[in-house]
Amino acid sequence: MDRPVRILLVLLIIILVLNLSLLSRVKNIENMINGRLMIDSELQNLMSLTQQNSDRINQAMATIETERRWITPVEFAGVKQEGGSIVVRLAWIIKDYPGGAQVIFNYRKPGDKEFTSQQAAPAGDGRFEVELRDDLKSEPLWKMQTIYTTSDSRDNKASRVIETAKTVEGQQNIEYYISIKDGTNLKSSEIAGLDMERLSWSMYAPLSAEVQVNQTNKRYWIFLTQSVNDPKQAKLSQAFLEAYQDDKLVNQTKLSADERKSDSTMTIFTTEWYYKDLSFDRVYLTVEYSDGKKFKKEITGK
Repeated sequence: MDRPVRILLVLLIIILVLNLSLLSRVKNIENMINGRLMIDSELQNLMSLTQQNSDRINQAMATIETERRWITPVEFAGVKQEGGSIVVRLAWIIKDYPGGAQVIFNYRKPGDKEFTSQQAAPAGDGRFEVELRDDLKSEPLWKMQTIYTTSDSRDNKASRVIETAKTVEGQQNIEYYISIKDGTNLKSSEIAGLDMERLSWSMYAPLSAEVQVNQTNKRYWIFLTQSVNDPKQAKLSQAFLEAYQDDKLVNQTKLSADERKSDSTMTIFTTEWYYKDLSFDRVYLTVEYSDGKKFKKEITGK
């Protein structure tokens, strides 16, 4: 056999060996990848199962804790207005109530230093109620978004810059605890919070407002939505966009109901206001409900 042929055969053998070795390594790498993917998948399944079990345990613990308590959380049993004041009826159940014991509802409004105490009335089967006629502040739930625009409205490629997008802060809760006095024995529950947003929800239809301020065209545009969830809720009767300069009203524009988009559960109010050559430092949205109550929220400065 000629030398060149032998060299060529040796090279072919070496190439074949290298290719077999490379193929073996590729196969090993594929097995490692597949194995790692299987491990990752099993780890994800394990984490998901662990989270599900944790949620079940937390739910069971919460149920056990609720059953273990000797008193149920205080709930709103009714809301009404008398002489322009809000009267709230609250209710709760005392388990294994010792007959004849005195039940006291103790509460503290935001800003108060001390608790105010009021005796509760029995309503049967361990249920107790109390009516609060204190000066409870309640207003509708607001959601408000303000958007600033700097381009001409005729420009189809106009870009919006969202300056602020916030939800108006809700009302502060009332703190409370329940006391039972049975002879010389006194027992009190833990201090809890009374959700005042639930009071607002039962009193007034909530509001959602989108405000667009076009700084090029000097225009305010408002899209106000009222969502009615309960026929007992007070409905919006009118709304105004108001501009002030040093606490002086310099412009008031009334919002109009859009009958085309409104229905029994939702009412939409809109307006636009061009503020060219007018000096002001604050803009408010003022609303008035069917019960005569008025509320005002600052929208934006100039």
